[in-house]
Amino acid sequence: MRTNRDNVKVGLFVLTGIVLGVVVVFTLADLSRLFESKQQWLVFYHLSDGLKGLKEGAMVTLGEQPAGEVVGIENEFESTPDGERVIGKLVTISIPVRIQLFENATIELLAPPLGSGTKLNIRHVGQGQRRDPTKPIMGQLAVSELTESLVRE
Repeated sequence: MRTNRDNVKVGLFVLTGIVLGVVVVFTLADLSRLFESKQQWLVFYHLSDGLKGLKEGAMVTLGEQPAGEVVGIENEFESTPDGERVIGKLVTISIPVRIQLFENATIELLAPPLGSGTKLNIRHVGQGQRRDPTKPIMGQLAVSELTESLVRE
């Protein structure tokens, strides 16, 4: 009789642990992002900029907080009399519709000094009229705080 009670207690303990685990996962995970409407924007980088390890799936941040991801990187071509030549890279990013970008928005490439983890950061959403999502934003390279402080002095 005692073993049956012990089995019930162990079963309840395990079941409670599973329920608590699921509750913690749902609490810590930001599931609302999965169901949020997204919009795509184009960001242009010259070949001389180099994308320094930027890949599809890389994080896009807004003020260093997660906001979206890179969904595509393609060559940008220019037509010449001899044919076409590559002049840069066109990066497609996906961010929530609630984040609006305006004229003179600033999107910069942040490459870590070591390792991987290159990402794009929306440093400034811009001012004035709302941007047309089909027209590329000129991307910039992020300058480290140390370099920026040396340039200012």
